[in-house]
Amino acid sequence: MKEIIKQIRSKETKVNVSIVMNTHRTKPDNQQDRILLKNLVKQAEERMLAVHDKHLVQNIMDQINQCVESIDHNYNQEGLILFANENYHEYHRVPVQVKDRVTVGPTFSTRDLIRAQQMDTEYYILTISRPMARLFQAHTDQILKEFHGEFPMKSDVYTTDVVELTSPKSTDHLVEEFFNQVDKQLMKILNGTNAQVVIMGDSRNYDHYIKIADQKSRFAGNVHGNFDHESNHHIVTAAWSLMNQKRQEALTQRIDLLRNATDQGKSISDPSEIWTALQEGKGQTLFVEEHYYLPAMVSGQEVKLTLNAQDTDSNRIDDIIDEMIEKCIEFGGDVVFVKGDGLKDYQRLALATRF
Repeated sequence: MKEIIKQIRSKETKVNVSIVMNTHRTKPDNQQDRILLKNLVKQAEERMLAVHDKHLVQNIMDQINQCVESIDHNYNQEGLILFANENYHEYHRVPVQVKDRVTVGPTFSTRDLIRAQQMDTEYYILTISRPMARLFQAHTDQILKEFHGEFPMKSDVYTTDVVELTSPKSTDHLVEEFFNQVDKQLMKILNGTNAQVVIMGDSRNYDHYIKIADQKSRFAGNVHGNFDHESNHHIVTAAWSLMNQKRQEALTQRIDLLRNATDQGKSISDPSEIWTALQEGKGQTLFVEEHYYLPAMVSGQEVKLTLNAQDTDSNRIDDIIDEMIEKCIEFGGDVVFVKGDGLKDYQRLALATRF
């Protein structure tokens, strides 16, 4: 993702347009997406015409319209981000919800690409039992697909031999042999991704599976039960409950780190001080409320944080937080996006510093 952001930023000119919008994966809801995109494109044109000459605006609109025409809404995810200026256009689908908006200014708005990478909630669900394994790809509480072909896998090593079935060691060996086959096929499918997997099956089978698994860190945990014949809805609801719990626990741990930094005098919450610290490479972790945006004015290399920057100001940056995020990452820091009021004690924005 860092390389993608770098490539996008390298295309920036004097006037850059970012269109960010929520979309839908399925019909008929995704038919609304065309209408919303059309309205946001119109909004972008009106904002540019209020500040810039018509020739420049037309060149940018030509790029935007080319980009719009290339989008097939049948493949939409949760969000769509379009970047364009007079020389360039491209778009990215993202599997996270965003805030519908248009930005026009000296930089592109890339924060949602970064957030999508960090908060991507696509994962896999593996249901296991002694005779059978099923595999699903999921996003939050929705099944994206059930794999067919190698899956569902049925055990060809399971036995009905009475002697072997009465021997716990023999039975365990057969179960683990089957799960080893399942795991090897699963790893082929996961190759090239960093996706997590929820295992759904009774705790004894889970223990056997983890024992033979090649990449144990891939597995988020176990949902106990037998899911061989459960509905997709029941399966994904139970799996997402576990995944969401894991995400919340991880976020709580990060917030605790911020509080510890505050206790040690190593945190900043004033936007101007945060900007200065980031410019000096002092930022370790930037914490930002998910949908908090802060306008600013830019003059040459100088950036002035101001809450009263108007849309018609040519030097306006719609969201200086977007710049903060990129600057923090540029110097080797990281970013944590926080939902709700988790940063209420820090006025929605905070920086844990290196020293």
